[in-house]
Amino acid sequence: MDKHGHLTSEEREAYWERTLAPAALVEVSDHLQSCVECREELRRQRPPAIRSDEPVAYEDLLALMEENLDPLTRRDLAERINSSPKAAAELADLLRFREQMDRLPSRDYALDEEASGRFSWVLPIAAGLALGFAFFWWSSMEHRVHSGIVLRDAGESIVVRPSGAVPALGPLPPDLQNAVHAAASGELKLSPTVKGLRATSETLAGGRSAATGFEVVAPVGTVVASTQPTFHWKRESHANGYRVNILPRGSGALASSPVLNAAQTEWTPRGPLQPNESYEWEVEALHNGEMIAKAPTPPAPGARFAILPNEKREMLEKLRKKFGTSHLLMGVAYAEVGLVPEARAEFQALVQENPQSVLPRKLLAGLTTAIQ
Repeated sequence: MDKHGHLTSEEREAYWERTLAPAALVEVSDHLQSCVECREELRRQRPPAIRSDEPVAYEDLLALMEENLDPLTRRDLAERINSSPKAAAELADLLRFREQMDRLPSRDYALDEEASGRFSWVLPIAAGLALGFAFFWWSSMEHRVHSGIVLRDAGESIVVRPSGAVPALGPLPPDLQNAVHAAASGELKLSPTVKGLRATSETLAGGRSAATGFEVVAPVGTVVASTQPTFHWKRESHANGYRVNILPRGSGALASSPVLNAAQTEWTPRGPLQPNESYEWEVEALHNGEMIAKAPTPPAPGARFAILPNEKREMLEKLRKKFGTSHLLMGVAYAEVGLVPEARAEFQALVQENPQSVLPRKLLAGLTTAIQ
């Protein structure tokens, strides 16, 4: 933003080129909701290659039915649909499909052939009504879709209700529905354990070490599901061996790996660690048995992680059996118990399926912000 609180020319250019980072894109989209001057300036800066007569993709139609779509994009898509009867008919069909899903309690929302034929005459009328309704909808800068957010999730269309319910996926456990409700409102529930593991106030003591690229990779600042996690680190160029040390953050003795060869940059302990316990770990770079470097190094925080409690592991297994294909539900569930890498992978998949949707980008950006 410039000194007057408006988008800079560079931000407008990055917006059209789709090179903004997820967090920056969310900030720009939110600003465009309330700033008429920036919306008009953004339209004037639109590259010639972006034309209003481009074909309307299926993802575009889904985006129009989603909450918090930025007003400039809504206006451009409205112009394109207005010039395409086919797109208008598809939009009407999609609206009808959403209402059918809302009335059904499970994934089995397919219409039988008789019912489909019985309602086929509605489509041309619905197309006209939907188009007129769409223009009224898109003309309001303060519009919010109260009926829910439409997403593609693992190849299926779902509607996320403001309550957190997802009719196409059936009844959700109350805790999960509450977490989805918060996520749909832009508030990702992340386990407080993760924030404790990433507390920047707990930095390592000692002198600053020279930067050599030697550092720990994972697990760092997360809960892990396995009681035998695999430790990863980057190579130290002068080392011909490594040793991993693991120390419980509560009571317990230090555990160390045997000396590992220079080609190894990962190690899995043979015995299990304790569920619901927090640990700190480090890796020593060795040369002829003598330590020449250690990671992490001051003033960085220690490399901390926690083992998932058994009851939460059992809860996740039940969710996977019922909702395991849903990137949205599993991403929210993983974040709530602190499995950061797993949550990030689910939200990244959701972003890929919904490139024009605001909610998946907000979830991914929210996860990134929460763990920084």
